[in-house]
Amino acid sequence: MGDAAFRQKCYERLDAFRQAGCAILLASHSQAQIERLCHRALWLHEGRLRADAPPEQVLASYAAQMEQERRQRSRAVRQATSQAPAAAGEPIGTQALQITRVALRDATGQEVRAVYSGDQLLVDLHYVVRATVAEPIFSLAIARGQEELVNLDTSRRGGRLPALGERGVVRLRLERLDLPPGEYRLAAGAFAEQWSLTYDYQPRAGTLLVLGEGRTKGKLLPPHRWQVEPAPPA
Repeated sequence: MGDAAFRQKCYERLDAFRQAGCAILLASHSQAQIERLCHRALWLHEGRLRADAPPEQVLASYAAQMEQERRQRSRAVRQATSQAPAAAGEPIGTQALQITRVALRDATGQEVRAVYSGDQLLVDLHYVVRATVAEPIFSLAIARGQEELVNLDTSRRGGRLPALGERGVVRLRLERLDLPPGEYRLAAGAFAEQWSLTYDYQPRAGTLLVLGEGRTKGKLLPPHRWQVEPAPPA
């Protein structure tokens, strides 16, 4: 919320409300804000109350849960990739849910192979259900070489997919693709609930070409500008 000076003014104003006896309800994903402003924290997960305690206790429980989910994701992907195909093109996973195609689209919905850095990108995972699956998790990673720069899945932010039809499309919308120009590899996967089983994993599901004039040695190219400010008074 604004620059540092504006944030400090907001904090001071909220502190004044609190000292006056007002109750403040803050909805935030920011650990720093929760620690700074709250005396009590509620953790909501998928519409249900998971914890109600002092902020330090709730934040510790939340961090432990996120770390557990991260390890589950990593373990599922490692197990999937360790199932080395006997022949090129042999599928990885049970194929009860299969990703049949990965399509890239620009902000207008037009299918593309390349987008400019900073533009919106839509990634469509076309799927077909071949056996009974319950609450599957879809994932997408964007990598350069062996390093994953983006790794997202449908289990995050408390989101659950609606019931899947026999075939359809799961769409990932990236509001801004702040990656430097270059060629990137896409990896797509479909997993069982709690990452307990691999339905389908495709480490080379497609290629993304990011266009642009900016060059950087870093991993990201966020929107930015340089400017010269007058010297502060002595």
